[in-house]
Amino acid sequence: MKKKILLLPICLMAITSCGGANNETEDYEEEARILIERMRQATYRVTFKGTQTETFPSGYEAYDSVRDVSLIREYGYIDNDPSKLRAAREIGETTNYTYYESEDGRMYSQIIKEDNTVERSYLMGLTSYYRFAKYYASPFDFLSPEDIDETLILSSQKAYLLFNYYTGFSQPVNKAIVRLNADGLVNEIAFNFGTLPVGIETGEGSIETVDCDMTGSLTFDYDLEPIKYLEPYKEKSNKFETAVNSLGNNYTMNIDSNAAETKATAYVTEDKVFIHLDSKEHTMLANDMYYVKKGSGYRSYVYTGKEWTRDETVDISTVLPDIKSLSPYLFEDKSENHMSLKSEATSFGADNFILPMMGITEGTGLSAEVYTKGDKLDYVSTTFFFYTGNIAIKNTYTNQGTTTLPLWLEEPEA
Repeated sequence: MKKKILLLPICLMAITSCGGANNETEDYEEEARILIERMRQATYRVTFKGTQTETFPSGYEAYDSVRDVSLIREYGYIDNDPSKLRAAREIGETTNYTYYESEDGRMYSQIIKEDNTVERSYLMGLTSYYRFAKYYASPFDFLSPEDIDETLILSSQKAYLLFNYYTGFSQPVNKAIVRLNADGLVNEIAFNFGTLPVGIETGEGSIETVDCDMTGSLTFDYDLEPIKYLEPYKEKSNKFETAVNSLGNNYTMNIDSNAAETKATAYVTEDKVFIHLDSKEHTMLANDMYYVKKGSGYRSYVYTGKEWTRDETVDISTVLPDIKSLSPYLFEDKSENHMSLKSEATSFGADNFILPMMGITEGTGLSAEVYTKGDKLDYVSTTFFFYTGNIAIKNTYTNQGTTTLPLWLEEPEA
């Protein structure tokens, strides 16, 4: 259930009573102070929608551009934290990121680990930890009653600061008008922006000026889910647990991805693994991988196209998907033969289904859907976010318990 905020209406307008000017000013400033404080205490979503225009100098008009700009953030106190620490959430088209304020002011995110425990991940630069207040302090912390006049116009200096904190843009502000909702909180801040001149170096080595202009406004919404700490899941998928336990260490995995031109196949037996990069080709190919168990590890080989070259000895968890480390509590049953990785676990858990050699760890997991036939794994479909485009991967499991290496494989000499 969404948490609704019950608010008392406040009218911020010029005082027209019969009192003197000093009383009017004092009354107004008190109402402005109350508004600012209520905004500091509120949990809300702020959205910026506008356009950004770049006008290049004469001779470079072909580079002129107009683009839409849309940014969404949520601010508030952590709902299940008694010490009133703050959190902020970045809302993207495909992914959301929540950042928390620690007891000592550092900034961190939370991760649901493979074993269903919650862990803090502190954000750090080259030499120091990020401070929450530097990136996600409430912009209303920097306002005082004197910054809002009786007609609800913000001072240009504080309007610039507020806009910069919310969006990161450094656009000059000529004027900003605050509009309130029926509950007396900020509903919209409409901006009249100035032009931002940006110097660029031309091919001739001279400096020309590009005029950057912007339009748009900030809108505020208070009817949203509160920001909370993550907690371990309390219900598990018995079906996922059964299917993973039945997989054993003998199976064939066929791998299909929109990021690869060919379908790969991994042949897994009790003591050997062969990864073939094109399942349609019944011959060894360059960069095929072969692993053989030696002691507690696996000795690895890479095929050059002519011969096998021996590589290092590795742990099998760096070769095959690490499915068995995923807690069944991370999954929910969608139907009799369909389970989903729960949303808070997808960012860091989806890549457990992928061959490590595919390099998917650089992306962010969006989904992992598990399908079974009876008590056995049938296939797993995963999706990952990359800035260059989403990657979808489907792993299909066959020959469970009966897999042997291909007859055409010429195994390397141990």
